[in-house]
Amino acid sequence: MEYKFPLGIAKDAYFCNRVSETEHLIRNIHSCTHTVLISPRRYGKTSLAYRAIGQCGLPFVKIDLYMARDHKDIERAIIKGINGIISQVTGLTDKVLGSIATYIKSIKPILEVGTDGMKLVLQPSEFQNVPENICEALQILNAILEKKNQKAVLLIDEFQEVERVASNSGIEGAIRHVAQET
Repeated sequence: MEYKFPLGIAKDAYFCNRVSETEHLIRNIHSCTHTVLISPRRYGKTSLAYRAIGQCGLPFVKIDLYMARDHKDIERAIIKGINGIISQVTGLTDKVLGSIATYIKSIKPILEVGTDGMKLVLQPSEFQNVPENICEALQILNAILEKKNQKAVLLIDEFQEVERVASNSGIEGAIRHVAQET
């Protein structure tokens, strides 16, 4: 086999070495230890994350903030990711719906019916500020995961874009607040 440097995500035979890093990340995922991967571009952070998450077998979504232009783009991306996890882990029951009731302040939970059944979708309030919407959506996700005794992974790629496009907006604080509580 001829080796070629992958232009995208390094998978299968193109993912080489990094055994200890993969094992460390898998341990962090299983122990619910929030983890930040830092290195220059094109060093394989996303490939490493995909490799470890794939080996864990947990529900996950990738939230890519690279194209975010403002705080509303960040909010949309994060809540879309949260909705993705919710649709992977929930079979809507009264228990699940009841467990999120205490966290609902301004986010609108919407039940969507489609060919694949009913699913819960969180819609951010236009009248609340972005950090509060993100915080509330993350708390709702956590309540659902706890009620289902389930773990899941939110992979936030290009997290540094929060600082670049929404500096001092409170978004980082909202994410950190929920991360510390979950």
